[in-house]
Amino acid sequence: MILNINGTNKELNGNFQDKHLSELLKEISRSHLDQNQIITQVKLNGKEISLDEEKNLGKFCDLKIESLEIKSDTPYNLARTYLTDAKEYLKNLVTTLESLAHDFRGWELEEAGRKFTHVLDIIDWFYKIIPNLGSFLGIRYDKIIHKGKTLNQKLKYFEMTLEVMADAQERTDFIHLADVIEYELLPFFQEWQEIIPVLEKTAEEIVKVNNIENRCLN
Repeated sequence: MILNINGTNKELNGNFQDKHLSELLKEISRSHLDQNQIITQVKLNGKEISLDEEKNLGKFCDLKIESLEIKSDTPYNLARTYLTDAKEYLKNLVTTLESLAHDFRGWELEEAGRKFTHVLDIIDWFYKIIPNLGSFLGIRYDKIIHKGKTLNQKLKYFEMTLEVMADAQERTDFIHLADVIEYELLPFFQEWQEIIPVLEKTAEEIVKVNNIENRCLN
């Protein structure tokens, strides 16, 4: 089997045929990656696999693996990439939410359905990525306050809003759904358009402090 990490072929010692792929990736992380690196992408026989699904791929002995390609990065660099993506996603999301509420109220259901699917994709990305950025950047969400609430409190409210939205969708109450979108979701994501630059600035300050402390120690 060919093991390639960040474009360089590596030797894979040991017998991993009785391990799940998730166990193999953990072992590769321990033996081949720096301590501050995490795996960001995995390709199995040239095909990218979801890191959320790798536990479901069965045991390594059941897989015909010819090549395993891995990309890694530091949590900080990964988080900075996510923050850059988030600004573009949020800009697009806010614009779509503004028209989506209008479509539901006007019973333009075909157009609303198309936009709603797009909105749910971005919300899913936000829900998976944003809560974890704090740990990647070394930032405590319970210490950052924006408009009177911590980021943890805002994310908790976001979860509650999603439950209300799902309930309105299940009942096909499109007027209530429009209200949730316009008066709950839209202001929430508009606030995060303001919060993302704050996270970027805070992360940069943390890096500067850490660099200064490291120079002093050396």
